[in-house]
Amino acid sequence: MAEFWPALRATLNDAPFAYAHTWERHKSGAWHIHAAVNRYVPRSALVSSWVDRDGVSRGFVHIKRLSDLPVGSSKRDQARLAGRYLAKYLSKQLDDTGE
Repeated sequence: MAEFWPALRATLNDAPFAYAHTWERHKSGAWHIHAAVNRYVPRSALVSSWVDRDGVSRGFVHIKRLSDLPVGSSKRDQARLAGRYLAKYLSKQLDDTGE
Protein backbone atom coordinates (compact mmCIF):
# COMPACT_ATOMS: atom_id res chain seq x y z
CA MET A 1 0.00 0.00 0.00
CA ALA A 2 2.90 2.35 0.65
CA GLU A 3 3.57 2.52 -3.09
CA PHE A 4 -0.02 3.26 -4.08
CA TRP A 5 -0.44 6.91 -3.10
CA PRO A 6 2.88 8.10 -4.65
CA ALA A 7 2.13 6.08 -7.80
CA LEU A 8 -1.34 7.62 -8.03
CA ARG A 9 0.05 11.11 -7.51
CA ALA A 10 2.62 10.50 -10.29
CA THR A 11 -0.14 9.19 -12.59
CA LEU A 12 -2.01 12.45 -11.95
CA ASN A 13 1.08 14.49 -12.96
CA ASP A 14 1.96 15.19 -9.32
CA ALA A 15 -1.25 17.16 -8.83
CA PRO A 16 -1.86 17.50 -5.08
CA PHE A 17 -4.95 15.94 -3.52
CA ALA A 18 -6.13 15.08 -0.05
CA TYR A 19 -7.22 11.59 0.91
CA ALA A 20 -8.28 9.45 3.84
CA HIS A 21 -8.38 5.67 3.91
CA THR A 22 -8.96 2.66 6.09
CA TRP A 23 -8.51 -1.08 5.66
CA GLU A 24 -11.14 -3.77 6.07
CA ARG A 25 -10.72 -7.54 6.11
CA HIS A 26 -13.14 -9.68 4.09
CA LYS A 27 -14.63 -12.81 5.63
CA SER A 28 -12.21 -14.70 3.35
CA GLY A 29 -9.28 -13.05 5.14
CA ALA A 30 -8.27 -10.86 2.19
CA TRP A 31 -7.81 -7.15 2.82
CA HIS A 32 -9.33 -4.26 0.92
CA ILE A 33 -9.27 -0.52 1.27
CA HIS A 34 -11.92 2.18 1.57
CA ALA A 35 -10.67 5.60 0.53
CA ALA A 36 -11.99 9.07 -0.13
CA VAL A 37 -10.24 11.72 -2.21
CA ASN A 38 -11.10 15.37 -2.61
CA ARG A 39 -11.19 15.41 -6.40
CA TYR A 40 -12.19 13.40 -9.44
CA VAL A 41 -9.74 10.59 -10.18
CA PRO A 42 -10.21 8.56 -13.37
CA ARG A 43 -10.68 4.84 -12.83
CA SER A 44 -7.80 4.20 -15.25
CA ALA A 45 -5.45 6.14 -12.94
CA LEU A 46 -6.51 4.02 -9.96
CA VAL A 47 -6.11 0.76 -11.87
CA SER A 48 -2.66 1.63 -13.20
CA SER A 49 -1.51 2.68 -9.71
CA TRP A 50 -3.00 -0.32 -7.87
CA VAL A 51 -0.08 -2.65 -8.66
CA ASP A 52 2.75 -4.07 -6.60
CA ARG A 53 6.47 -3.41 -7.18
CA ASP A 54 6.53 -6.10 -9.88
CA GLY A 55 3.66 -4.47 -11.77
CA VAL A 56 1.15 -7.15 -10.75
CA SER A 57 -2.36 -5.94 -10.00
CA ARG A 58 -3.38 -6.02 -6.34
CA GLY A 59 -6.96 -6.82 -7.38
CA PHE A 60 -9.99 -5.12 -8.82
CA VAL A 61 -10.92 -1.46 -8.41
CA HIS A 62 -14.50 -0.56 -7.54
CA ILE A 63 -15.57 3.05 -7.29
CA LYS A 64 -18.57 4.11 -5.26
CA ARG A 65 -19.52 7.67 -5.92
CA LEU A 66 -21.08 9.32 -2.91
CA SER A 67 -24.09 10.74 -4.68
CA ASP A 68 -26.96 10.53 -2.21
CA LEU A 69 -27.12 14.32 -1.99
CA PRO A 70 -29.73 16.51 -3.66
CA VAL A 71 -28.79 18.99 -6.38
CA GLY A 72 -27.40 22.18 -4.87
CA SER A 73 -25.87 20.53 -1.80
CA SER A 74 -23.06 22.46 -0.19
CA LYS A 75 -19.42 21.43 0.19
CA ARG A 76 -20.18 20.96 3.88
CA ASP A 77 -22.97 18.49 3.01
CA GLN A 78 -20.57 16.60 0.74
CA ALA A 79 -17.92 16.51 3.47
CA ARG A 80 -20.43 15.21 6.01
CA LEU A 81 -21.49 12.40 3.69
CA ALA A 82 -17.86 11.42 3.07
CA GLY A 83 -17.18 11.57 6.81
CA ARG A 84 -20.11 9.25 7.57
CA TYR A 85 -18.91 6.80 4.91
CA LEU A 86 -15.38 6.64 6.33
CA ALA A 87 -16.57 6.60 9.94
CA LYS A 88 -18.62 3.49 9.18
CA TYR A 89 -15.53 1.57 8.10
CA LEU A 90 -13.23 3.05 10.73
CA SER A 91 -15.64 1.95 13.45
CA LYS A 92 -15.87 -1.54 11.91
CA GLN A 93 -12.08 -1.75 12.05
CA LEU A 94 -12.09 -0.83 15.74
CA ASP A 95 -14.79 -3.42 16.41
CA ASP A 96 -12.77 -6.11 14.62
CA THR A 97 -9.57 -5.40 16.55
CA GLY A 98 -11.24 -4.96 19.91
CA GLU A 99 -9.55 -1.61 20.45
